[in-house]
Amino acid sequence: MKSKKRLIIISSILATILLFVILSSAIFSFKEASVEYETTTKILTEEDKEKIIKSAEFDFDRNILFINYDKNIAKIEKSMPYVKVVNIERTFPSSCIVHVTERQPAICMTSGNNTLILDKELKVLNVVNNLSEQKTFNLQTNEESAPTISLSENLKLEINRNVSAGDKVNCERLRQWIENLYNGCTYGEYNITFLKNIDITYKEELDCTEFIISFDSIDTVAVIRGDDNIYKNIQKVLAVIDAKGGAYRQITAHKNGEFTVSE
Repeated sequence: MKSKKRLIIISSILATILLFVILSSAIFSFKEASVEYETTTKILTEEDKEKIIKSAEFDFDRNILFINYDKNIAKIEKSMPYVKVVNIERTFPSSCIVHVTERQPAICMTSGNNTLILDKELKVLNVVNNLSEQKTFNLQTNEESAPTISLSENLKLEINRNVSAGDKVNCERLRQWIENLYNGCTYGEYNITFLKNIDITYKEELDCTEFIISFDSIDTVAVIRGDDNIYKNIQKVLAVIDAKGGAYRQITAHKNGEFTVSE
């Protein structure tokens, strides 16, 4: 019985020593990082993979088992606005793979003298000065073609910042609007690319948010009161246009579900 207990103790000690040797071994010393694009990209190139690795500021030569990659992900996304890191995968014994997707412009938000290019997570991808003669839209990602939301608030945000509640914006509502707009917003030949501009104001006398929407290929202006589901209301407006086959100056969708048409 004693010899069996002694054997267990010795085995445990040897196992601990062996584990320590393995963990301390240079075999697990972090030596190499690579990047894989998980989606097709418009602006990110093969050359950018090296920039991504450099911006991560990896702690090479550390034991790969003890590295927390959260700070590296934050550094990459701070350095490169259009990069979204899906995850960093450890590949034993001594390397990792950075899995990346390219962020997409979802909305242009005009505020004061600036236009903020936001993705669906409300991250600022670009800031364009509306007073400048040289508009610095990223043409490769069609930033200038994204639907424009006009807010009365003057937001002073920098690239890589996320719009937050501290910016006097109802972020949950804004995300909902964007999700609604991109949730298959189609009716016949019309789709999200037909939306040109969305002015958003809160009407105290009506106790609701009012959206004034203009389209690229349709002369009609849509006025939607109430923000339960913009997507469905836009579909209804397009249905009215399609059914009547005429060009209207304005179609108003009221809170009570009724529509009025101005010839």
